Amino acid sequence: MRTSLPFSLATRPKITRILRRSRPQPGPTQAPSITARCSWCRCTAIRSAFRSSSWRKGLQSSGYTFNLIPPFSAHAGQKPQFFLTGGYLGATALKKAAPDRIKELLGILNYLAAPFGSAEDLLLTSGVNGVDYTLDPKGNPVLTQQGNPDANFTPWKYVTQHPAVIYTPDIPNYARTLSNAEHTLIPYGVRDPTVGLVSPTQITKGAALAQPVTDGTTDIIAGRRPVSDWDGLIRDYFANGGEQIRNEFMQAIQSAH
Repeated sequence: MRTSLPFSLATRPKITRILRRSRPQPGPTQAPSITARCSWCRCTAIRSAFRSSSWRKGLQSSGYTFNLIPPFSAHAGQKPQFFLTGGYLGATALKKAAPDRIKELLGILNYLAAPFGSAEDLLLTSGVNGVDYTLDPKGNPVLTQQGNPDANFTPWKYVTQHPAVIYTPDIPNYARTLSNAEHTLIPYGVRDPTVGLVSPTQITKGAALAQPVTDGTTDIIAGRRPVSDWDGLIRDYFANGGEQIRNEFMQAIQSAH
């Protein structure tokens, strides 16, 4: 949702300078890290799985393309499951400040949330015409080699942005593939009943409790630990605070209904 304060197009050059200064500069042998785009659709993991930058790189280097492997169950006859995300990436908060400063910051947020198809959004998502992208015969932006580091690998799109749009015209069938993936996965989707609810223990200890499970899972997948270690990882998680988190969420669910 856009903020209600207008932001003059006269400030566009200033915004361009700010964005240029804040863009991370990779070293001579350091490639920019590939980051997943924000997505506020019901199935945010789809967008991450089909990153346009990875797909574009595959097409340019070897002609590779991407597609979805339909979900399958661990046992024949069972319905596959796909765990849906909360549908949002995060929130942006402004600390207390003078009214003029808050108005300025809201104006910047308003600019960053420019609607799809606007000149502001074209600048934020594709960069500068002739440098970061060119226009195809239909008027669609086609990123240059400079376009990815200037427009894709940037941090400000995670501050605020318009609702996600599947629009990557320089990659054939990109939008159709993602749309088909959503139609395939959503029927198998399992919603998280804790979205919007709070567990105090999850807030204070959740990350520390989850890290050993994540590390252990990675080791199992990589073959550094046996699969039999999995049960111990889960037992430790619940014994060290996971059971308290579960109880707090159960109480929150009961209270919400």
